[in-house]
Amino acid sequence: MRQIVLPASVVVVIAAMLIAIPTAQQQQSNAAYTQRQAEAGRNAYEVSCAGCHGPDLTGSSDAPALIGPNFTGAWGSRPVTDLFSHTMQTMPPQAPGSLGEEMTLNVMAYIIQRNGGGAGTQDLTIKSPGTLNAAVSSRGSGPGSMALGAGTGSGQGRG
Repeated sequence: MRQIVLPASVVVVIAAMLIAIPTAQQQQSNAAYTQRQAEAGRNAYEVSCAGCHGPDLTGSSDAPALIGPNFTGAWGSRPVTDLFSHTMQTMPPQAPGSLGEEMTLNVMAYIIQRNGGGAGTQDLTIKSPGTLNAAVSSRGSGPGSMALGAGTGSGQGRG
């Protein structure tokens, strides 16, 4: 029986490929929202949220940032469903839950997109698994993200 000896560099390249392919497929399947949801969410955000959280999601003296390290530090390791529940119970402050389930999910899709998460082919739902960090790190299969800048920390602890 004849043994085949491969140079170490070939073994490393093959191992890297075997690791990278499933990771890329996993990231695509982790995409938490669709582009349609993010677009609808952007419109709802501009009408119902930007007045307090700012047009660029960086927060204000009245409300915390919904983008950047302060936001992902507070919510990143938590399930997306926690953010959904919190938002439904507290936002907008003058009429909590008034956006309804679908529009709240759309706004969340927009927030995930602005934090760097890519769109995929599955809608974000109240049963979507995973953490905010997983959704944000997903690169999806749709258009690139619209992540722009970082949060300011204004209103920290209020949302």
